[in-house]
Amino acid sequence: MPWIFMYKPRGEEVQPPSSEYLISGFLYIMEIACRVWSPIMPRIFLILALLLSFAVPASAQKKLKAPGERWSKDKAAKWYKDEPWLVGCNYIPSTAINQLEMWQADSWDPKTIDRELGWAEDLGFTSVRVFLHNLPWHRDDPSKFIGCINEFLRIAEKHRIRVMFVLFDSCWHPEPKLGKQPAATPHLHNSGWVQAPGVAILKDPEKFKEMKDYVQGVLWSFRDDRRVLCWDLWNEPENNNASSYGKLDIPDKEKVVLPLVKQVFAWARAINPSQPLTAAPWIGDWSEEAKLGPLNRFLFDNSDIITFHRYENLPTTKKSVEALKRYDRPILCTEYMARPAGSTFEALLPYFQEQKVGAYCWGFVAGKTQTIYPWDSWQKKYDAEPKLWFHDILRGNGKPYDDKEVKQIKKITGKKIEVMLRFSVDELDPLKPEQNHVECIVRNGTDKAIEVPANYAGGWNSDLVLRAGMIYEPGTFGFYHGLILVYWAAEKKKETKLLNPGAETTVFKDELKAVLLLDGFEEKRLVPKEKRYYWDWQA
Repeated sequence: MPWIFMYKPRGEEVQPPSSEYLISGFLYIMEIACRVWSPIMPRIFLILALLLSFAVPASAQKKLKAPGERWSKDKAAKWYKDEPWLVGCNYIPSTAINQLEMWQADSWDPKTIDRELGWAEDLGFTSVRVFLHNLPWHRDDPSKFIGCINEFLRIAEKHRIRVMFVLFDSCWHPEPKLGKQPAATPHLHNSGWVQAPGVAILKDPEKFKEMKDYVQGVLWSFRDDRRVLCWDLWNEPENNNASSYGKLDIPDKEKVVLPLVKQVFAWARAINPSQPLTAAPWIGDWSEEAKLGPLNRFLFDNSDIITFHRYENLPTTKKSVEALKRYDRPILCTEYMARPAGSTFEALLPYFQEQKVGAYCWGFVAGKTQTIYPWDSWQKKYDAEPKLWFHDILRGNGKPYDDKEVKQIKKITGKKIEVMLRFSVDELDPLKPEQNHVECIVRNGTDKAIEVPANYAGGWNSDLVLRAGMIYEPGTFGFYHGLILVYWAAEKKKETKLLNPGAETTVFKDELKAVLLLDGFEEKRLVPKEKRYYWDWQA
């Protein structure tokens, strides 16, 4: 039975949909019908769409937002307000040397991913940053690639982890090739990581357009998927890998790559995903606008949320965060943690939490990438495990590199009380609830016993409301359906029971039809945008 879990309370009241948004909802339903009843339905839909376009009130027409626009500051702030503190790691399974070995069907390893994301969940991580690659899409099999991404998201969801996907990357080997990947060079940091796309494409602007279907195909497939946190479109675009593959790379890389970066943002904007877009500056002086180069200026000016990399100590990292606050947008540090440089969990994680800056360390489980070795392993010979690991947290068997460090991470991430719904079916269909049941589970992730509700009954006077739907936001194309799913009734005497640390309890289990009321004010069945819903809770 799948877990459908809660996120931070939104706090808004449920409102019924107005007529103008029901129209947009009708258009969506007709779009689905076109797919089901083609070829005659497209003609019918076209006629109805044209008629309805005249019926949409002028006020609604002003609110429709065309794709291709950067999120407003208010929209970005609202998105971030609804998220828990985003803390996690840059993740690749320990059995993969690079992105290709991770995603190619022949070496796809969901068992390892499941095991290791379970360890991430145990650390209290709420998100992971994961690198994709264009080659499995272009030269392997797009459907298998999308299938692997979907399976990864399913595993991450199981462990209550949201995913930030990275589409392109300018770091390390500039000539990626499909097929069996090379074995790791002993004691060498990231000896097999590859760029995406390779220099053959970067050197030929005529080939840039080949990347469009990859960008739009992946984003379109998951554009409204709640399991995807956001899209990091390009990792360190101008990195020319001078200390490793510099002779094979492009010397003036920023000038070469900037036109393609701009196209990638435009292609992604055309999809208009529900998740924010970003790309992180990693080098240069960001202290004031006048000091920004063309690439960093573009990234800061076009990202919905601000992301950055810093592998330095706390004072330097603080200066970066303070400088980036001028953009008045959510801030995420998507790469940090290089122990010898003073970029440590002990130094930085409490500060990131205090500032609600998202924090993604580099590395998790030591494996084929060999990032326990420092960057200077490309210049200096190592013949044994370094006493002080550069990156990574756990050994391949799940044991910590540093027990004290792991305890510190867990203390900071501090698991909280979780409220979850579990359904009797893999896909919840609100239109056919008769044979389905739902149960609500409360899990105590704290280190103290807590009091939780022990009874449930229906009724409009409620202490707890769970809801779902497509939410209308000013300036966006959408409609709102309020869903009141479950509530504790105020007219019944409240009973509680003690829930010990680490324990969970079923607060109620009932037939879905008995607890499902849609639209808030009338008993109407919600026409779902998708069958699987993700629920918010407010108490």
